[in-house]
Amino acid sequence: MGDAEAFERLVAGQRRLLFHIAYHQTGGLTEDARDRCQDCLLAAWRNLTRFEGDADGFRAWLTRILINCCRDQQRQAQRRAEPPPDVEARLDSLPDPGQSPEAYAEQRELGALLERCLARLSPDHREVVLLDHAGFSYAEMAQILDTEPGTIKSRMSRARVHLRSLLLGARATMEPLASETRSYLREQTPPGSPGPDAAERAEP
Repeated sequence: MGDAEAFERLVAGQRRLLFHIAYHQTGGLTEDARDRCQDCLLAAWRNLTRFEGDADGFRAWLTRILINCCRDQQRQAQRRAEPPPDVEARLDSLPDPGQSPEAYAEQRELGALLERCLARLSPDHREVVLLDHAGFSYAEMAQILDTEPGTIKSRMSRARVHLRSLLLGARATMEPLASETRSYLREQTPPGSPGPDAAERAEP
């Protein structure tokens, strides 16, 4: 019991992070995200004796396990040729944020837009976007994804260009965009970065 309680204390502060990543990795379906988090925690518990490091290292180690669980699920789904979840299913799975109807509608529109665009990124690009949003450094992302920091930096640059292109393309059919979306586009465009038409050239 003592070991289980200690493990629970270790993972308690990471549950929100894990769910956030799993939610977007599974196409925005709450139950699938919960299942992947459960798979991750079970694998972490079974392999806990292999971990060596501090609290930050544990966070990265746990996230790496989650990413691998999501990848396994995606490979299994591809073998079964399952159709992707539709947008309405994703929207219905979102929790009520307890906001005013106007604010909730605006957030819902933004969430739907971002979810569709994230789903269109390659798995490599989607992973680095989610890890960057979660606050991981390039070095931590390289550890989680078992690659080099330079590779992460390159993927991140290309992912931002592609995501911006997708968001701007969506704007053409969803005018007017919510103010939050416009702010997000500005935040994702570093000074001097290439325009949205460079996305295809940047794709590997």
